[in-house]
This record gives sequence, C-alpha cells and structure tokens, in this order.
Amino acid sequence: ERRKNIDVTKMILASLGRDASFIEYVEDRPGHDVRYAVNSDKIRKIHNWKPEHTFEERLLDVVRWYQDNEKWWQEIKSGEFLKYYETQYGQRQNIQAPQPA
Repeated sequence: ERRKNIDVTKMILASLGRDASFIEYVEDRPGHDVRYAVNSDKIRKIHNWKPEHTFEERLLDVVRWYQDNEKWWQEIKSGEFLKYYETQYGQRQNIQAPQPA
C-alpha cells in the first residue's frame, strides 16, 4: 500500500496528540522522496504470506519505542554520538561525521 510522507507524518503527529500545525514545511531538494512504497505481491503469491500487523499498528509501536527510549535518541540529537562516530570512522577518507540537527 502506498503512502505519502506527509500522510505518515500526520499519522505520527496524531499518535502524539498533535495536529498538522507542528509540521515545518521546507523547500524540496533534488531527489527528495515524496513517498515510499513496498510491494509485497511476490512474497504473498509465492509463499501465501500476509502481514500479522497493519502499518498503523507498527507505526504506533515505533512511536512508543521512541517515547520509551528518550535517552537513546537524546544522545544522538545532542551530538554526543559524534565522539564515537569520529573514533570509529574518522580515519577513513571522504567520510565526515553527520552534524546534529
């Protein structure tokens, strides 16, 4: 099933009790993804597979995980991970550590 990024964003906001006023629109950049789609037709046909959970259910699980693991993402957001990143990858050519948002 295809979903536009904006629709998924609104679903995440709704799960947090927020509305679309929290969306910050930015100018599109070349190659900017408008949507993502996964086609499961082949695995459904060959293996008679079907998902056990809906997209919406799993999206809520992901949101809850981030809510329950704030320490993990706050360290990334703060830039603390840069020390680790530089230790692990800083010696490689043409690799620059990402900058925190």
